[in-house]
Amino acid sequence: MNRLDDRGGASVATAGLVAALLCLVLIVVNVAAAVVHSHQARNAADTAAIAGALAVSTAAAAPCRAAADVASKNNAIVQECRVEGGDVVVEVRLGTARAQARAGPI
Repeated sequence: MNRLDDRGGASVATAGLVAALLCLVLIVVNVAAAVVHSHQARNAADTAAIAGALAVSTAAAAPCRAAADVASKNNAIVQECRVEGGDVVVEVRLGTARAQARAGPI
């Protein structure tokens, strides 16, 4: 066996390493995107619940309508909204992420 038989071996190994690193980067990007969507959904749920609670305390608007308006401004959709006593409980969906929040009297 001589050195000519090993020609190109490093190129194949390098190509395999680059492919593995690319797969790892894609996984990390997808996980990061899921975390970002989760945080955005939680923020949308929190602000929607606060808007609903404010509507309950001021009687200015229907609480669930106020929550839906604020959620839509955060690119989220209200999946469920209910008033429990003085609290407003809201569940929103933003893409594939879901979040729930509760806000009481303000």
